[in-house]
Amino acid sequence: DGARLAGATLEPSDTPILDIIEESAGMPVLARALAEIRLRIAATAQRAEALAAAAARTALRWSSGESLVRAALPNGAVAVLDVPFEWPTRGANISLINVEMVPPQVAQLAVTRLMTKNLLCIGDALEATSEALKNQA
Repeated sequence: DGARLAGATLEPSDTPILDIIEESAGMPVLARALAEIRLRIAATAQRAEALAAAAARTALRWSSGESLVRAALPNGAVAVLDVPFEWPTRGANISLINVEMVPPQVAQLAVTRLMTKNLLCIGDALEATSEALKNQA
């Protein structure tokens, strides 16, 4: 099989697949790239549904084309979360990247404290972030 993936487009275009295309470019096995793209399409739909549900409970700013999600915390701070495109499928975890509206050293301590936690849902991530910030006060 000499078929190689040179590029791809998707309709509708709101499913982020460029990383898969770049990783698969030049690979002789096109089937693997297509399987990854199918998984990403399904995961993107589930991710959008889960983030929309979370946004109904908490103020969130998110986009289907970006992995970063900003979420308001009760104390006025904003948690910056990395919500992978594969989340909530494939065992993908959410990571705290930063906390805005707090001193940088407090944000860094909260990020460090949560590095080893398995944050599986937005609510858990926000609760853990709030708890980490309380411990810094």
